[in-house]
Amino acid sequence: MSAYALHVLKMCDAFSEKKLDVNLLIQFLDKKESFTKLKKNYILKNHLNIKGFFKRKLKRNIFTNIYFSIKIFFFLKDKNSDSLIFSRSILPSLLLALMGKKIILEMHTQNTGITKFFFALFRFFKFNNNIIFVLIHKNLKKILKLEKFKCLILDDCVDVRDFKKKYRTKNSCVYTGSFVDGKGVDTIIKISKKLPKIKFNLYGNINTLKKEKISYIKKLRNIKLHNFLEYSKIPEILISNKILLMPYEEKIGVSIKGLDVSQYISPLKLFDYLASGSVIVASKKKVYAHILKNKINSFLVDNYNVNTWCNIISKVISNKLDVKRIRKNATITAGKYTWLKRADKILKC
Repeated sequence: MSAYALHVLKMCDAFSEKKLDVNLLIQFLDKKESFTKLKKNYILKNHLNIKGFFKRKLKRNIFTNIYFSIKIFFFLKDKNSDSLIFSRSILPSLLLALMGKKIILEMHTQNTGITKFFFALFRFFKFNNNIIFVLIHKNLKKILKLEKFKCLILDDCVDVRDFKKKYRTKNSCVYTGSFVDGKGVDTIIKISKKLPKIKFNLYGNINTLKKEKISYIKKLRNIKLHNFLEYSKIPEILISNKILLMPYEEKIGVSIKGLDVSQYISPLKLFDYLASGSVIVASKKKVYAHILKNKINSFLVDNYNVNTWCNIISKVISNKLDVKRIRKNATITAGKYTWLKRADKILKC
């Protein structure tokens, strides 16, 4: 129920479209998860092979990661010694690099726990030159102390083909994504109370919200919580709503408790928002200033004043702002950040 799975599958799909033999290697493959089902749920365009190495789901720890790495090593040895591994699994990537395999390791956050120790060890001794790093934001290079390593900085992306259909736009606001602290749910609640005539729809994993907050939201007539949906349903939702909200707060949390990613996010939903052609109203953040431009492809709020948010939303809903150019520019921006273009850059590095 996170962007992780979408990111991995869309990258696999892009590599497959490049006529490569793509194998998605995972620890455990549930028999219920057929490729046909995944292809439909994630709007995949191409075929890929999925291989699970364990007979049952095991708890992820250092021992299962080592076992997983060994399994991958022998799988590649039997298949093709020239295979390239593109991964977001840190410890297996480090271990396979030590085994002589060429690795492209993508990282989206700082390390925590035992992974942080092994990564520091790897970085300190500069064990080998088998790893190229793909970082989601330029700030991560300094944070992870990778200045002396080969790094490629690549934002998240979107498949604009997923948004080709046209739907009737509703005069309502929508938010899709995580409900963890810092993503803006509290801000949306405050906005909705000041704009009682405007409807707000929030889509995400409801179980990540505290019961007290869920109860409170349900009492508000113009805001509705929707549980997590398959990605295949997201394009229609985004296109069908006039305004898309991205009210990031000063500190932005993730599923890893205590981690603040506000200095290096590249939100996957941002690119879905752009591709939809609906009006984006977002917090003004330096971290994605190279993508979102105020009054060009979005409206950016440069403070956390709820009244400012309400003012912009009201003007868009009441057609007091000409948003045709902004919506067009949003789709043009989305076209610069596609999975296929991202795959090309990775394959050339």
